[in-house]
Amino acid sequence: MSFFSYIVVVCKTRLHCINKLNPLHFFKCIADDTRLKTILLIAHEDELCVCELVAALDVSQPKISRHLAVLRQCGLLADRKQNQWVFYSLNKSLPDWAKDVITKTLHATPTFYEYQLQRLKYEVQADDNSFSVAKHTVKVTNNKSITELTGHNVMW
Repeated sequence: MSFFSYIVVVCKTRLHCINKLNPLHFFKCIADDTRLKTILLIAHEDELCVCELVAALDVSQPKISRHLAVLRQCGLLADRKQNQWVFYSLNKSLPDWAKDVITKTLHATPTFYEYQLQRLKYEVQADDNSFSVAKHTVKVTNNKSITELTGHNVMW
């Protein structure tokens, strides 16, 4: 049985997982580039939705969802639903040592996730005649181009 199969079987509730979290399980859960960057981005931004992680990490939605499921099953992430969106944040019940590892990694290695943070910051999503840049929606007017409004060349 693989480690992640074990996590699914053993961790029937997230609280049970948090109580059983030890350094070996913690580091196995984040021992993947995508999962580690996901944890760091979420720690940096406080919370992110799947679509933001897809944009930042430049991987498919199913792949991100699988990694988020592993991180939830390990007890590292909490989720909240808002309409059709699911937002992920660090589990507030994480042991202090685990929070310290994440925080120290976040501050000590910004170049490790810098590119993904820039992708997240400048991701542009078109929706009707408005768009989002760095989580701020701007209405496009007839007399101003998107480039004039944002300073970025935007194409969709």
